[in-house]
Amino acid sequence: MNPDPFISRLRIAVQPPNLVLSGELDGVESARLLQAVISVMHADPGCPIGVDATDVTFLDSGGLRALLICRDHAADAGSGFAVVAAGPIVDQVLEITGLRDILGPPRAGAAAA
Repeated sequence: MNPDPFISRLRIAVQPPNLVLSGELDGVESARLLQAVISVMHADPGCPIGVDATDVTFLDSGGLRALLICRDHAADAGSGFAVVAAGPIVDQVLEITGLRDILGPPRAGAAAA
């Protein structure tokens, strides 16, 4: 992790209705992530928001909390919110915490519901 708390370690590319994340997602970055979700919701109200977390290199409990808060805000606004693509770090954390069914993405080879 970067020792300078004033340098952002998360890059967020807003491509409505999607967000592409890269770098480190932790509690420090939660406000920026929520702001990006809000901007996507304003750009396309009611449209499901997809998060591409393929290039996220670090995800801790603060980052998970941020994703859950974003999901709740989207749900309150009538939008869906899901991690639609995940790299190995995010995939492992979602699996270990049991949050895959809440945040996505589906397991490779899983049957569509």
